[in-house]
Amino acid sequence: MAMSDRTRRKHAKAAQKLVPDARVTGYAIGRSGANPVVVVLAMIGCSLAFSIALVLATGQFVIIGLLPMLILQHFISPPRAVVIADQGVALATRSLLNGKSNKLVSVMGHGYVQPVEEALGRVKVGVGGEAVWMAKKEEAILRAALTQHATSIPGTTPPPMPFTG
Repeated sequence: MAMSDRTRRKHAKAAQKLVPDARVTGYAIGRSGANPVVVVLAMIGCSLAFSIALVLATGQFVIIGLLPMLILQHFISPPRAVVIADQGVALATRSLLNGKSNKLVSVMGHGYVQPVEEALGRVKVGVGGEAVWMAKKEEAILRAALTQHATSIPGTTPPPMPFTG
């Protein structure tokens, strides 16, 4: 789901509390684990198979609700926030209730953010030791924030960014 600029600013402000010694310059969201598109399709398929099995067994049509499926997705492919700061990059977990960053997973230098692959409209980005799947728009926001940081260092030229574009 797309994040508005206002929401992105609010979430970046909340993420600033996780890295108080650095100045947050960018904020992108994604999901860790398996490709979220595959996870959602598998969950829908399993839900339909379960419903068909219940119809055959009991004669009653029952379908799993949206809320249990969202909670299950939260645990299968947990949401992550990639926080770009002037001193490096932080990977944080995101809350199930409001989506804001609530705990740091790891902190690393800017060079530890690398694209890995693209599949089903998502870009897999290696952030330190963890793979984060992002929508192409989020990956573009991440790439822009990293490029902005690279160009803000005096006397250096930005390295070529191999992200998709």
